[in-house]
Amino acid sequence: MTIQRVVFVKVYEQLWELLHTNGYLVCIATGRGLYQIPQSVLDIYPWDYYVCYNGQCVYDKDLHAVLLQPIDSHAVQTCIEIANRTNTPLDYKVEKTCYVANYKNEAFEQACTFLNVQRWPIKPYAIEKDVVFSMMVYRENGEYEDFTDIPGVAMFPSVHSYADLNLEGSSKYKGIQYVLEKEGLSSYVAIGDADNDLEMLEHASISICMGNGTKAAKEKSDYVTAATYEDGILQAAKWLLEQE
Repeated sequence: MTIQRVVFVKVYEQLWELLHTNGYLVCIATGRGLYQIPQSVLDIYPWDYYVCYNGQCVYDKDLHAVLLQPIDSHAVQTCIEIANRTNTPLDYKVEKTCYVANYKNEAFEQACTFLNVQRWPIKPYAIEKDVVFSMMVYRENGEYEDFTDIPGVAMFPSVHSYADLNLEGSSKYKGIQYVLEKEGLSSYVAIGDADNDLEMLEHASISICMGNGTKAAKEKSDYVTAATYEDGILQAAKWLLEQE
């Protein structure tokens, strides 16, 4: 595992140097919060922008927020009520940390292991205080239909035992659009692996999907690399450089 992390960091560093040398901006687009990006990645170089929470939060290279779009508090409350009624763990993410609103189960544990993230503490949601940007629900059966018709919320199931609940109408592509407009640019290259990457992949000038990505993400991509745990990022980097 240590060797894989070193390889990934070196690949990121090589890409950063190559693209910056040729006048490109290099950005991170993620469904997670800024605080969830590994410090080893943040420390490589000052990335030009960080598009977080599927485009709802955008930060500049100095980590200053330039765009913040939270989910409506009543929509958050509705999601929590459904989760409580169906014995479904739900976590909610504020700008700088995350909490579990109710309880944890095996699906929650499996997802945390799969995502390699910490087990967030339990803290009931406070509608008058907590500004929420994203939520996740956890079920072993992978069925989340009861979360699909909540006004203001979009549900994205994963390939594992969880689904993301984000601001309706937001996407990584919308966050990228904000960056492009701010910088006066019109095109970008994208690497993704999940259904919440589809719009980002579709509009990219070059789109790459990880080998462990969803079927839909692969179908939207120009190139499918190996899985993340099989040096897929390194393979994608090599392929991308060959397209220059």
